[in-house]
Amino acid sequence: MKYHFCKILVYKADFYRIASECSNLILRNVKTNHDKISFEINQPDYLQLDDYMKKEHLPVLERKDFGFFRFFTMHKMEILLTAVFLTLMILFINSLYIWKISVLGNYSYTEEQILSYVKTIHYVEGMKKSNVDCETLEEKIRSKYPNISWVSCEMKGTNLLIHLKENYIAEISTLETKPFHLLSNVSGTVVSIVTRNGTPLVKAGDQVKKGDMLVSGAVEVVDESGQGLFYTYTTADADIFMKVKHSYKDSIDKERLKLNYEHKNSYYFPTMKSYVWKYDFMKNKYYENSEIKLKLFGNFYLPLSIQKTTVYQEQPKKVAVSKKEAENLLNNKMLYYFATLEQKGYKILEKNVRIKESEKKYQLSGSFISIEPVGKISYIPAEEMTERKETTTQ
Repeated sequence: MKYHFCKILVYKADFYRIASECSNLILRNVKTNHDKISFEINQPDYLQLDDYMKKEHLPVLERKDFGFFRFFTMHKMEILLTAVFLTLMILFINSLYIWKISVLGNYSYTEEQILSYVKTIHYVEGMKKSNVDCETLEEKIRSKYPNISWVSCEMKGTNLLIHLKENYIAEISTLETKPFHLLSNVSGTVVSIVTRNGTPLVKAGDQVKKGDMLVSGAVEVVDESGQGLFYTYTTADADIFMKVKHSYKDSIDKERLKLNYEHKNSYYFPTMKSYVWKYDFMKNKYYENSEIKLKLFGNFYLPLSIQKTTVYQEQPKKVAVSKKEAENLLNNKMLYYFATLEQKGYKILEKNVRIKESEKKYQLSGSFISIEPVGKISYIPAEEMTERKETTTQ
């Protein structure tokens, strides 16, 4: 492979002198053009040739450099333009892939839960944008997590954003373009309903089961006599609050793991290869890893991240958990759970829970009653709209 070679143009007479006096040099692609001859020579050989020609006062009519290492002999402006071009090419290639998947709007479900499921259906960092089907991903998440009221996926830069709403809110109707019904995502008693779009099918005091339709996105248009003319379809929009009874259950083992903290390290590594570098000179046996994605700007993430590894010198040890300690832990977890519900608009009216002890666990269980916003969107299929249109025509 010719990494760096030169193309030289000299007079014919001078070429014969060079060929005679410098027979140890390799001259390639010799071409005659009237009284001139051009040839190619490797850069190391050209240095020797250049010394000979200067000594004999032989003129070089033209010289051109070729090969990869010509980059190091270019002018500053050429280097700058080349660097800019290569940077733009790298950014363009990176922009064709997803390097970050973000979950927004989740309360009950952790980001790790959602991302873990998304990974099982082959939506992973490093996949091509052209292979991402947002509608299919939305449908799969709604099927997997029926308590999620609304899901919307979009790509910004190299970031795949998964928007979740665990309760119906008014903003959803402004974000959606497809008409939908509002269904109940729980069973309970309707406390209040204020409808903005659609046809309400329930009223305060009604008993509702999970999956029942609360507000229909089909609105019948009638004439002055009340005779139905046709149906229009909209995004059903309403504030609906219901009184609901929920069960609560949580537990903690009578033994917990205790870790002896040793030290931390941070590394840069390309996530596309999933490299994890570790120091094993201390013969550590336990690691915890986390990472921070690197980005250029906004949602333009790069296939690089900072890997943080927490190293533990010894294996985790099991220690006993007292009943009082378990009670405090379980109560704190329950209070955090109720605080999360309150952020979603719940009002806790009553709770009835107690702690029980089994052979291996402490368990906190019972029930609580809340007034909460309800509603889950259900897109209106084209078949339903066609069927209503035909029925109205008949």
